[in-house]
Amino acid sequence: MMKDEPHSPPRLGRLGWLLLGTTLVAWGCSSGDKPGKNVEPEAPEGPFKSLEVAANDPGIFSNPRAGAPLPDGRMAFIATDTESGAVGLFMQSSNGTALLYKGAGLVAGQDLDTSLDYDAILVADPGVVTKDDDGNEAVGAILRFSLSGGEPELLAVGYAPVAVTTGTGGTYFSGRDPRSGDRGVFRLNGREASAVYTGAPLVDPSGIAVLSDGGVLVADTSLHESTSIIGEAGVVLLKDGAATVFATGFTSGSPAGIALTVDEKALIVSGESMSRNDTVYIFDMEKPTAAPTVVTAVFSEQQDSSAGLHRLREENKFVWASASQDYGTLYAIEGS
Repeated sequence: MMKDEPHSPPRLGRLGWLLLGTTLVAWGCSSGDKPGKNVEPEAPEGPFKSLEVAANDPGIFSNPRAGAPLPDGRMAFIATDTESGAVGLFMQSSNGTALLYKGAGLVAGQDLDTSLDYDAILVADPGVVTKDDDGNEAVGAILRFSLSGGEPELLAVGYAPVAVTTGTGGTYFSGRDPRSGDRGVFRLNGREASAVYTGAPLVDPSGIAVLSDGGVLVADTSLHESTSIIGEAGVVLLKDGAATVFATGFTSGSPAGIALTVDEKALIVSGESMSRNDTVYIFDMEKPTAAPTVVTAVFSEQQDSSAGLHRLREENKFVWASASQDYGTLYAIEGS
Protein backbone atom coordinates (compact mmCIF):
# COMPACT_ATOMS: atom_id res chain seq x y z
CA MET A 1 0.00 0.00 0.00
CA MET A 2 1.30 3.41 -0.93
CA LYS A 3 0.24 6.94 -0.08
CA ASP A 4 1.25 10.30 -1.52
CA GLU A 5 0.90 13.75 -0.05
CA PRO A 6 -2.24 15.58 -1.26
CA HIS A 7 -1.97 18.08 -4.11
CA SER A 8 -4.48 20.85 -4.72
CA PRO A 9 -6.33 20.73 -8.08
CA PRO A 10 -6.29 23.82 -10.30
CA ARG A 11 -9.30 26.13 -10.45
CA LEU A 12 -10.50 26.01 -14.02
CA GLY A 13 -13.17 27.55 -16.26
CA ARG A 14 -17.00 27.28 -16.27
CA LEU A 15 -19.57 25.93 -18.61
CA GLY A 16 -23.31 25.28 -18.55
CA TRP A 17 -25.40 22.17 -18.77
CA LEU A 18 -28.94 21.79 -20.00
CA LEU A 19 -30.80 18.84 -18.46
CA LEU A 20 -34.20 17.48 -19.41
CA GLY A 21 -36.67 17.94 -16.56
CA THR A 22 -33.88 18.25 -13.98
CA THR A 23 -31.83 21.33 -13.14
CA LEU A 24 -28.30 20.45 -12.21
CA VAL A 25 -26.43 22.99 -10.13
CA ALA A 26 -22.68 23.09 -10.72
CA TRP A 27 -19.58 22.92 -8.61
CA GLY A 28 -17.38 24.63 -11.59
CA CYS A 29 -15.93 23.49 -15.00
CA SER A 30 -12.92 23.53 -17.29
CA SER A 31 -11.17 22.48 -20.44
CA GLY A 32 -7.77 22.77 -18.84
CA ASP A 33 -6.73 19.13 -19.18
CA LYS A 34 -3.40 20.28 -20.59
CA PRO A 35 -1.04 21.84 -18.06
CA GLY A 36 -0.44 25.54 -18.56
CA LYS A 37 -3.40 26.02 -20.91
CA ASN A 38 -6.81 27.07 -19.58
CA VAL A 39 -9.57 27.89 -22.05
CA GLU A 40 -12.72 29.73 -20.99
CA PRO A 41 -15.50 28.17 -23.13
CA GLU A 42 -18.63 30.09 -23.97
CA ALA A 43 -21.69 29.07 -21.97
CA PRO A 44 -24.55 27.66 -24.06
CA GLU A 45 -27.85 29.48 -24.27
CA GLY A 46 -30.86 28.27 -22.30
CA PRO A 47 -31.74 27.52 -18.68
CA PHE A 48 -28.46 26.09 -17.42
CA LYS A 49 -26.23 25.99 -14.37
CA SER A 50 -22.55 25.08 -14.21
CA LEU A 51 -20.36 22.19 -13.15
CA GLU A 52 -16.95 22.07 -11.47
CA VAL A 53 -13.66 20.34 -12.02
CA ALA A 54 -13.24 18.01 -9.05
CA ALA A 55 -9.81 16.60 -9.96
CA ASN A 56 -7.32 17.42 -12.70
CA ASP A 57 -3.59 17.08 -12.15
CA PRO A 58 -1.58 15.35 -14.92
CA GLY A 59 1.45 15.44 -12.65
CA ILE A 60 -0.32 12.95 -10.40
CA PHE A 61 -2.78 11.01 -12.57
CA SER A 62 -4.16 10.54 -16.07
CA ASN A 63 -6.91 8.56 -17.77
CA PRO A 64 -9.52 8.59 -14.96
CA ARG A 65 -11.98 5.79 -15.62
CA ALA A 66 -14.64 6.69 -13.06
CA GLY A 67 -15.24 8.43 -9.75
CA ALA A 68 -17.79 8.17 -6.95
CA PRO A 69 -18.84 10.85 -4.42
CA LEU A 70 -18.87 10.30 -0.65
CA PRO A 71 -21.30 12.02 1.76
CA ASP A 72 -18.49 13.98 3.43
CA GLY A 73 -17.61 15.73 0.16
CA ARG A 74 -14.68 13.54 -0.80
CA MET A 75 -14.47 11.67 -4.09
CA ALA A 76 -12.83 8.31 -4.82
CA PHE A 77 -11.63 7.58 -8.33
CA ILE A 78 -9.67 5.12 -10.46
CA ALA A 79 -6.92 6.50 -12.72
CA THR A 80 -3.40 5.87 -13.96
CA ASP A 81 -0.63 6.92 -11.57
CA THR A 82 1.61 9.30 -13.54
CA GLU A 83 4.84 8.33 -11.79
CA SER A 84 4.60 4.57 -12.23
CA GLY A 85 2.12 4.14 -15.07
CA ALA A 86 0.15 1.68 -12.89
CA VAL A 87 -3.56 1.85 -12.12
CA GLY A 88 -4.22 3.46 -8.75
CA LEU A 89 -7.08 4.23 -6.39
CA PHE A 90 -7.19 7.94 -5.51
CA MET A 91 -9.13 10.11 -3.09
CA GLN A 92 -9.92 13.77 -3.73
CA SER A 93 -10.73 16.05 -0.79
CA SER A 94 -10.57 19.75 0.04
CA ASN A 95 -6.84 19.18 0.65
CA GLY A 96 -6.25 17.89 -2.89
CA THR A 97 -5.50 14.52 -4.48
CA ALA A 98 -4.04 11.58 -2.53
CA LEU A 99 -3.07 8.14 -3.80
CA LEU A 100 -4.78 5.57 -1.58
CA TYR A 101 -3.54 2.37 -3.21
CA LYS A 102 -1.12 1.25 -5.89
CA GLY A 103 0.03 -2.35 -5.89
CA ALA A 104 -0.27 -5.89 -7.21
CA GLY A 105 -3.82 -6.17 -5.87
CA LEU A 106 -5.07 -3.64 -8.44
CA VAL A 107 -4.37 -4.42 -12.09
CA ALA A 108 -6.94 -2.93 -14.48
CA GLY A 109 -9.66 -1.23 -12.43
CA GLN A 110 -12.36 0.14 -14.72
CA ASP A 111 -15.13 1.38 -12.44
CA LEU A 112 -15.89 1.88 -8.77
CA ASP A 113 -18.58 2.77 -6.27
CA THR A 114 -18.88 3.07 -2.52
CA SER A 115 -20.17 0.31 -0.27
CA LEU A 116 -23.68 0.72 1.15
CA ASP A 117 -22.32 1.95 4.49
CA TYR A 118 -19.63 4.13 2.83
CA ASP A 119 -16.80 2.45 4.74
CA ALA A 120 -15.22 0.88 1.66
CA ILE A 121 -14.63 1.44 -2.06
CA LEU A 122 -15.63 -1.32 -4.47
CA VAL A 123 -13.58 -1.53 -7.67
CA ALA A 124 -14.46 -3.58 -10.76
CA ASP A 125 -11.17 -5.04 -11.99
CA PRO A 126 -11.42 -7.36 -15.02
CA GLY A 127 -7.66 -7.92 -15.13
CA VAL A 128 -6.65 -9.17 -11.69
CA VAL A 129 -5.73 -12.87 -11.82
CA THR A 130 -6.21 -15.09 -8.79
CA LYS A 131 -7.36 -18.59 -7.83
CA ASP A 132 -10.95 -19.71 -7.32
CA ASP A 133 -12.07 -21.99 -4.48
CA ASP A 134 -11.00 -25.06 -6.50
CA GLY A 135 -7.50 -23.70 -7.10
CA ASN A 136 -8.13 -22.88 -10.75
CA GLU A 137 -6.93 -19.63 -12.30
CA ALA A 138 -9.67 -17.00 -12.25
CA VAL A 139 -9.67 -13.68 -14.07
CA GLY A 140 -11.24 -10.56 -12.63
CA ALA A 141 -12.86 -9.68 -9.30
CA ILE A 142 -14.62 -6.96 -7.35
CA LEU A 143 -11.97 -5.47 -5.07
CA ARG A 144 -13.16 -4.17 -1.71
CA PHE A 145 -10.84 -1.48 -0.34
CA SER A 146 -11.52 -0.59 3.28
CA LEU A 147 -11.15 3.13 3.92
CA SER A 148 -9.22 2.21 7.05
CA GLY A 149 -6.44 0.81 4.82
CA GLY A 150 -4.92 -2.56 3.98
CA GLU A 151 -4.90 -4.86 0.97
CA PRO A 152 -8.15 -5.30 -0.97
CA GLU A 153 -10.57 -8.15 -0.29
CA LEU A 154 -11.49 -10.10 -3.44
CA LEU A 155 -15.18 -10.67 -4.15
CA ALA A 156 -16.92 -12.35 -7.10
CA VAL A 157 -13.65 -13.94 -8.21
CA GLY A 158 -13.57 -14.94 -11.87
CA TYR A 159 -16.44 -12.76 -13.12
CA ALA A 160 -14.22 -10.27 -15.04
CA PRO A 161 -16.31 -7.30 -13.81
CA VAL A 162 -16.38 -4.12 -15.88
CA ALA A 163 -18.65 -1.80 -13.86
CA VAL A 164 -20.11 -1.78 -10.35
CA THR A 165 -22.93 0.15 -8.66
CA THR A 166 -24.37 -0.01 -5.16
CA GLY A 167 -28.07 0.76 -4.71
CA THR A 168 -30.72 0.21 -2.06
CA GLY A 169 -31.15 -3.36 -3.29
CA GLY A 170 -27.47 -4.24 -2.98
CA THR A 171 -24.35 -4.15 -5.12
CA TYR A 172 -24.59 -5.01 -8.81
CA PHE A 173 -21.89 -5.42 -11.43
CA SER A 174 -21.56 -6.22 -15.11
CA GLY A 175 -19.20 -8.95 -16.20
CA ARG A 176 -18.97 -12.52 -17.47
CA ASP A 177 -20.31 -15.72 -15.93
CA PRO A 178 -17.20 -17.82 -15.20
CA ARG A 179 -19.05 -21.07 -15.94
CA SER A 180 -21.02 -20.28 -19.11
CA GLY A 181 -18.91 -17.39 -20.39
CA ASP A 182 -22.07 -15.35 -20.97
CA ARG A 183 -21.98 -11.60 -20.47
CA GLY A 184 -24.47 -10.22 -18.02
CA VAL A 185 -25.34 -8.40 -14.82
CA PHE A 186 -24.77 -9.97 -11.40
CA ARG A 187 -25.54 -9.21 -7.76
CA LEU A 188 -23.00 -9.59 -4.97
CA ASN A 189 -23.96 -12.03 -2.24
CA GLY A 190 -21.20 -11.75 0.32
CA ARG A 191 -18.05 -12.92 -1.43
CA GLU A 192 -20.00 -14.71 -4.16
CA ALA A 193 -22.36 -13.53 -6.89
CA SER A 194 -25.64 -14.54 -8.49
CA ALA A 195 -26.88 -13.76 -11.99
CA VAL A 196 -29.53 -11.09 -12.47
CA TYR A 197 -29.53 -11.70 -16.22
CA THR A 198 -27.10 -13.11 -18.81
CA GLY A 199 -27.20 -13.50 -22.57
CA ALA A 200 -28.93 -11.67 -25.43
CA PRO A 201 -29.67 -8.87 -26.02
CA LEU A 202 -26.62 -8.01 -23.88
CA VAL A 203 -23.36 -7.86 -25.84
CA ASP A 204 -20.99 -5.68 -23.83
CA PRO A 205 -22.83 -4.65 -20.63
CA SER A 206 -21.15 -1.82 -18.75
CA GLY A 207 -22.48 0.90 -16.40
CA ILE A 208 -25.44 0.15 -14.12
CA ALA A 209 -28.25 2.14 -12.47
CA VAL A 210 -30.59 0.53 -9.92
CA LEU A 211 -34.30 1.40 -9.79
CA SER A 212 -36.27 1.57 -6.54
CA ASP A 213 -38.75 -1.05 -7.84
CA GLY A 214 -35.97 -3.64 -8.19
CA GLY A 215 -35.32 -3.14 -11.87
CA VAL A 216 -31.78 -2.70 -13.15
CA LEU A 217 -30.71 -0.53 -16.08
CA VAL A 218 -27.46 -1.42 -17.81
CA ALA A 219 -25.66 0.49 -20.56
CA ASP A 220 -24.39 -1.76 -23.35
CA THR A 221 -21.56 -0.29 -25.44
CA SER A 222 -22.21 -2.63 -28.39
CA LEU A 223 -25.95 -3.18 -28.41
CA HIS A 224 -25.88 -2.62 -32.18
CA GLU A 225 -24.42 -6.11 -32.57
CA SER A 226 -27.74 -7.56 -31.47
CA THR A 227 -30.03 -4.90 -32.97
CA SER A 228 -28.21 -4.35 -36.29
CA ILE A 229 -28.05 -0.60 -35.64
CA ILE A 230 -24.51 0.26 -36.72
CA GLY A 231 -22.42 2.16 -34.20
CA GLU A 232 -25.11 2.36 -31.55
CA ALA A 233 -25.03 1.67 -27.85
CA GLY A 234 -28.13 1.29 -25.72
CA VAL A 235 -29.65 0.84 -22.29
CA VAL A 236 -31.32 -2.45 -21.37
CA LEU A 237 -33.88 -2.86 -18.57
CA LEU A 238 -33.56 -6.05 -16.53
CA LYS A 239 -36.62 -6.91 -14.46
CA ASP A 240 -38.34 -10.08 -13.29
CA GLY A 241 -35.90 -12.25 -15.22
CA ALA A 242 -36.54 -10.50 -18.54
CA ALA A 243 -34.46 -8.08 -20.61
CA THR A 244 -35.90 -5.35 -22.82
CA VAL A 245 -34.16 -2.63 -24.79
CA PHE A 246 -35.05 0.54 -22.88
CA ALA A 247 -33.27 3.33 -24.79
CA THR A 248 -31.05 3.66 -27.86
CA GLY A 249 -29.80 6.44 -30.09
CA PHE A 250 -26.32 7.11 -28.72
CA THR A 251 -22.74 5.90 -28.78
CA SER A 252 -20.67 5.45 -25.65
CA GLY A 253 -17.21 5.36 -24.24
CA SER A 254 -15.96 2.65 -21.90
CA PRO A 255 -16.94 2.21 -19.17
CA ALA A 256 -20.32 3.50 -20.33
CA GLY A 257 -21.53 5.32 -17.23
CA ILE A 258 -25.22 5.87 -16.44
CA ALA A 259 -27.00 7.34 -13.43
CA LEU A 260 -30.57 8.15 -12.45
CA THR A 261 -31.71 11.32 -10.74
CA VAL A 262 -33.02 10.71 -7.20
CA ASP A 263 -36.64 11.07 -8.35
CA GLU A 264 -35.93 8.61 -11.20
CA LYS A 265 -37.40 11.01 -13.75
CA ALA A 266 -34.22 11.33 -15.80
CA LEU A 267 -31.51 8.89 -16.87
CA ILE A 268 -28.13 10.48 -17.56
CA VAL A 269 -25.81 8.60 -19.92
CA SER A 270 -22.10 9.31 -20.35
CA GLY A 271 -21.62 8.90 -24.07
CA GLU A 272 -19.95 10.16 -27.21
CA SER A 273 -21.17 11.78 -30.38
CA MET A 274 -20.65 10.06 -33.73
CA SER A 275 -17.60 12.33 -34.14
CA ARG A 276 -16.30 10.95 -30.80
CA ASN A 277 -16.86 14.17 -28.84
CA ASP A 278 -17.59 13.90 -25.12
CA THR A 279 -21.38 13.95 -24.90
CA VAL A 280 -24.02 13.53 -22.21
CA TYR A 281 -27.46 12.18 -23.11
CA ILE A 282 -30.49 12.72 -20.87
CA PHE A 283 -33.45 10.38 -21.34
CA ASP A 284 -36.94 11.06 -19.98
CA MET A 285 -37.72 7.94 -17.93
CA GLU A 286 -41.40 8.23 -18.81
CA LYS A 287 -40.62 8.48 -22.54
CA PRO A 288 -37.38 6.54 -23.07
CA THR A 289 -38.04 6.04 -26.79
CA ALA A 290 -38.14 9.80 -27.37
CA ALA A 291 -34.98 11.49 -28.60
CA PRO A 292 -32.75 12.36 -25.64
CA THR A 293 -31.53 15.80 -24.71
CA VAL A 294 -27.95 16.00 -25.97
CA VAL A 295 -25.26 18.01 -24.19
CA THR A 296 -21.98 18.27 -26.10
CA ALA A 297 -19.40 20.76 -24.88
CA VAL A 298 -15.67 21.38 -24.63
CA PHE A 299 -15.10 19.52 -21.40
CA SER A 300 -11.60 18.47 -22.41
CA GLU A 301 -9.21 19.14 -25.27
CA GLN A 302 -9.19 15.48 -26.28
CA GLN A 303 -12.98 15.30 -26.73
CA ASP A 304 -12.94 11.53 -27.22
CA SER A 305 -13.05 10.01 -23.81
CA SER A 306 -16.40 10.07 -22.01
CA ALA A 307 -16.23 7.48 -19.19
CA GLY A 308 -17.79 6.56 -15.83
CA LEU A 309 -20.71 8.31 -14.12
CA HIS A 310 -21.97 7.81 -10.54
CA ARG A 311 -24.39 9.51 -8.16
CA LEU A 312 -24.38 9.87 -4.40
CA ARG A 313 -27.24 7.60 -3.35
CA GLU A 314 -29.17 10.12 -1.25
CA GLU A 315 -28.70 13.25 -3.38
CA ASN A 316 -28.35 14.49 -6.94
CA LYS A 317 -24.59 14.78 -6.66
CA PHE A 318 -22.78 13.19 -9.58
CA VAL A 319 -19.20 12.51 -10.62
CA TRP A 320 -18.50 12.28 -14.35
CA ALA A 321 -15.15 11.20 -15.81
CA SER A 322 -13.54 12.48 -18.98
CA ALA A 323 -10.72 10.04 -19.57
CA SER A 324 -7.55 10.65 -21.58
CA GLN A 325 -4.36 8.64 -21.92
CA ASP A 326 -2.28 11.78 -21.31
CA TYR A 327 -4.51 13.94 -19.13
CA GLY A 328 -8.13 13.57 -17.97
CA THR A 329 -10.57 15.29 -15.65
CA LEU A 330 -13.28 14.36 -13.15
CA TYR A 331 -16.25 16.71 -12.85
CA ALA A 332 -18.58 17.15 -9.88
CA ILE A 333 -22.19 18.10 -10.59
CA GLU A 334 -24.77 18.97 -7.97
CA GLY A 335 -28.49 18.80 -8.71
CA SER A 336 -31.45 20.39 -7.02
